[in-house]
Amino acid sequence: MTRTAFVLSTLAALCAVPVLAQQGPPSPAPELGKLKMFEGSWEGSGTATMAPGQPPTKWTSQSTCQWVMGGFFLQEDLTIQFDGGMPPLQFREYTGWDAENHRYASVVVSNKGEGELATLTFPADDTLVSLTRGIHDGKPYAKREVTKFTKDAATFTITMLPDQGPAVDIVTGDLKRIAKAKPAALEAALAMATAQPQIARIARTAGEYEVTGEMTMMPGTPALKIHGRDSLRTLFGGAVLQQVTHGDPTGAFPAYESHCYFTWNPADACYDALFVSNMGEIGSMQARFEGDALVGTTSGLSMGKSSAMRSIWNLDKDGRLTKVVCHACMGDAAPMQCFSATYVPAR
Repeated sequence: MTRTAFVLSTLAALCAVPVLAQQGPPSPAPELGKLKMFEGSWEGSGTATMAPGQPPTKWTSQSTCQWVMGGFFLQEDLTIQFDGGMPPLQFREYTGWDAENHRYASVVVSNKGEGELATLTFPADDTLVSLTRGIHDGKPYAKREVTKFTKDAATFTITMLPDQGPAVDIVTGDLKRIAKAKPAALEAALAMATAQPQIARIARTAGEYEVTGEMTMMPGTPALKIHGRDSLRTLFGGAVLQQVTHGDPTGAFPAYESHCYFTWNPADACYDALFVSNMGEIGSMQARFEGDALVGTTSGLSMGKSSAMRSIWNLDKDGRLTKVVCHACMGDAAPMQCFSATYVPAR
């Protein structure tokens, strides 16, 4: 198995290796059964309040939900059309079970150039709740989305709590299951707003790469030779950078696949890298340019141990990826270099 995702490889490998060594490759968790009510194609309608004091705007939607990544994640591609000539709003979302943190979680990106990692809860078997917070126009807010399901229909409400004033229901709607949704073609979708210039800088890495290197899975273990391919391209009219990793199988490790999306986070002045994989991994990392190198950092739990990780992208004068080196601290073990690989244009 190869972990060639250039920012996320270390996190993925350290989480997966002990499981593979002792039990074989992980299987989709039974908790994913609660997500089966999302499967299929849907159409919706409702209203949205675009700004305080404005009348509600009507919207309609089409979406498709299907299992991907070996059944670990339910991927939704969603297109929302608004009355009044507004451009469509489009989303891609992955929802699954985060086994490391024992929670339902989702990664979502949109043609607004925004992305987030959200925690989901089921207060009842037919009710899904998502709670997030963020910054809009320099002001903090909290957002709650509540969806209630029946067999072939659902209703939902999105409520916004601003930094001042009462909570407001900004979106309400109904969904019904249909036989087939209209093709979304999200890869060719246009940006809903002007793409952030920071994405143009990181988008210089776009292309197909062959990846060769080695990885040290755990402190004190020998390095493992790795090989695979990375594909980078922009989505949503240049608003998001997508990175897809395919790692060759290695010994007991199966072929590996991960999808990662880079968005610009203006509140923290950094890139957010949001990812999922066919090992059931889901998470995020922040990255910033340090001179001509891009440095990604993350911290949290890895196999139940406290961990901190850093990845350094080395780029050439044209902004193309040439080498990645990763370091990790796990528990009370000494820091180690856990990943090193060269990146060359794929033939």
